[in-house]
Amino acid sequence: MVGSMLMVLWRAAPLLISYLKFNFMKKIVLKLVAMFVVTATMNAQESEIWYPTLNDGYTVVNVEGNADAIASELWMGSAQCPMSNEELGFTKNLGGRALRARAYIGSSSDYYKTDSYCILNPVDLSVYPQDKDFKVTFCAICEYYEAAPGNHGQVFSVYLTTDYTGDPTTTDWDDVTDDVTPDFNPLDADGKWGKYTLDLEDYKGEENLVFAFRFFVENEGAIDSKTDRPGRWRVGEIRFTTGDYATAIGDGVEENTFSFSPNPAQEEIQIIGENVASLTIYDLNGQVVKTVENPANSINISSLSRGLYVVEIKGEGGNIETVKLIKK
Repeated sequence: MVGSMLMVLWRAAPLLISYLKFNFMKKIVLKLVAMFVVTATMNAQESEIWYPTLNDGYTVVNVEGNADAIASELWMGSAQCPMSNEELGFTKNLGGRALRARAYIGSSSDYYKTDSYCILNPVDLSVYPQDKDFKVTFCAICEYYEAAPGNHGQVFSVYLTTDYTGDPTTTDWDDVTDDVTPDFNPLDADGKWGKYTLDLEDYKGEENLVFAFRFFVENEGAIDSKTDRPGRWRVGEIRFTTGDYATAIGDGVEENTFSFSPNPAQEEIQIIGENVASLTIYDLNGQVVKTVENPANSINISSLSRGLYVVEIKGEGGNIETVKLIKK
């Protein structure tokens, strides 16, 4: 049933995107396409390595002195991510929860200088076949986030290390925040839950991989609640997996004639496929952000914001296809 629905939506998407006149309808179609494309990339060969409920499985370390005053606000349990199993592409843990971090107490607009880590238990990747892909996904939302650039430092960060010392201040962390790719919303999209993926290709074979979040607020005092506040962050559904993601097409969906490499990409993409007449890139608001007629094999996408896009590709023979593109 799901496979049939996916096939119908996937094949109908080019016509819907081409002929719908209203942006709000385009937005609905594009988000549905994006949701089903993400789901289609999950296949039966995926193996779950570790998927904690976050009732345990992690350690909190408060570094900044003032963080002690708001210890009850740092990485405390909150309601589970509301995204559905269909949106996530897997079945959520029963009894799971999210973790919340904020630098204020109650509804106060006074913020404290804060430096706090949520450090997950180590994961051993060495016991799995090394010819497979390894990934970690998580859900996150930032709320009430209107921080002026540079006022608070990098508030929310994602870290990895293979040599955790037991002290986050002396550990040599890899800051992988910019390597996280969104499936729906950018990581700092205020008030919107999203699912995020981190490729662990560079950590294959590691026996002691430690994954962590850092919540850091550089300044303190009264904050302008409309223009300058570091907000509240919540994370959940942290899931380590291995499998043949790169070759997964999905439940009854035909493979596209066209694709891109690399995908996700940051600067340029290479079109894989011949006889492309035109290419149109849509954001999830249904807006055209880039159009290229008779494109060369290489297309520069550096001007696009990070996030998920749907690309409509027209072949010289009149065929139309849609492909998901993730901009890093």
